[in-house]
Amino acid sequence: MKNKLYYGTILFLLLSACNQNKKVHTEKDGRDISLLQIEDKGLDTIFLDKTEDFENLALLQLTKYDDGEYLSHFNRITRSINIYSLESGKLINKVVLASEGPNQIIFPITPTYFIHSLDSIFIDSYFNTYYLVNNRAEILNTIGKRSESYTNSELSVSFGEFSFFDGTNIHGNIRVAFYGTPKETDYARANFKLQEELEISKSVKSEDFIDGFQEALTYRKNEEKGGEELINLPRYFVHYADNLYATTPVSDSIRVFENGKLVESFYAGIPDFDKVTHTEYLNFLRVVRKPGEMRAKNEMKRSAYYFETFIDPDGQFIYRVLAHGTHAVFNEAGDREIGFELNGATLLAIDIDTKKITTLELPVKEILVERQVFAGKKGVYFKVKNQQNEDQALYRIFGVKGQK
Repeated sequence: MKNKLYYGTILFLLLSACNQNKKVHTEKDGRDISLLQIEDKGLDTIFLDKTEDFENLALLQLTKYDDGEYLSHFNRITRSINIYSLESGKLINKVVLASEGPNQIIFPITPTYFIHSLDSIFIDSYFNTYYLVNNRAEILNTIGKRSESYTNSELSVSFGEFSFFDGTNIHGNIRVAFYGTPKETDYARANFKLQEELEISKSVKSEDFIDGFQEALTYRKNEEKGGEELINLPRYFVHYADNLYATTPVSDSIRVFENGKLVESFYAGIPDFDKVTHTEYLNFLRVVRKPGEMRAKNEMKRSAYYFETFIDPDGQFIYRVLAHGTHAVFNEAGDREIGFELNGATLLAIDIDTKKITTLELPVKEILVERQVFAGKKGVYFKVKNQQNEDQALYRIFGVKGQK
């Protein structure tokens, strides 16, 4: 009885946070849709904690809560989720995960997480054990005990900005490695209840938003027979209220899901560029593992493809970044390819209500467009290149005109 009461109290607090965040966008807030355009909104600064790795602020997440915007990421050096106020740029909390004691959380590599509220953070340890902690990293709930009816032991759920708690279920992505295992599966999303026992339910079929999915699986199977491995196609998800939006690096479309069911599809691309296909993208990194031989190289066609997809915190716009394609970079002797550079990139903003699209070519020589990127109410934040001050991160913002 005590455990049931405890879970009930936690559930009540989480439901209160759900109701604060779940505001359905129903009006245009005075926007003139005919004037939809992207503009350069200048610079913002994040004043970094002294333990931060200035060059590698990986897996950044933007959380809106109580009308405030908060930027976070996991600092592996300090085992902490560092949370910054986007308004002030200052660190407001370090949620340090204990390495021993009653609040110990063990993880083999960087754990994934998502912030439901500033006092409710869900953490994935990679061991099919999940935790709910408060703002002091005290464990409120542990989810991971196997029931007798547990049948999905092969599934693992990862968290990120694409995750959410709907008051009953915790939603995330079915874990897929960049390359190797676990590989792409017939389903892309999964959820489980906030309870001690773990029973994962699958949702969102891959073929519902990945064109030619089964053909690509056949291609992979044939190509990997000779001891080579191809990467897995990334899946991009964003959500707002009851809607989950899904796409991939090679798709000009966005599919909309409610409760795991496909309900809508709309165009969200630029027709002027030759895009990489699904099977071509799998060759982004081809790893050869044979007796006496281990090598990896990029064999992907150098056409256009999309980076990560974002949604603004008020659910008005979806943003996408299109890479125009790449060209090879060679060593000084010119006889060996050592990498690649972008030919250019374009930012797309799609009005979710009207499906109107506006675009702006980005200054790729001045900003990073493929990593350390996140989106807030103002627009998309891109880290400025060649910064010298390691105590801060300078971001240049591009967003829809009129959004503040």
